[in-house]
Amino acid sequence: DVGDCGDWAVGVARGSVRRKGRLSLGPQGGIWGLEKFGGQLRALTTGRVTLVAPRWSPRRVSVSLDCGAGSVAFFDGERGGLLF
Repeated sequence: DVGDCGDWAVGVARGSVRRKGRLSLGPQGGIWGLEKFGGQLRALTTGRVTLVAPRWSPRRVSVSLDCGAGSVAFFDGERGGLLF
């Protein structure tokens, strides 16, 4: 539940992610995330940040993790729409 927070981030990480030092934010570092920063919704993707442009600002974010398929998806937790 991100509510009306200004900036926020949600995501999942591999158990093997480094706990100390500099992190590599994105799939290459074992981290999959979605953040709202500076009014923009962004997905942490390989080597860069991908802007996500929903028609609304989500108040709740659901994360779907399918380990067997190796996929992660982020949804609007209230409307059900795919964010990334």
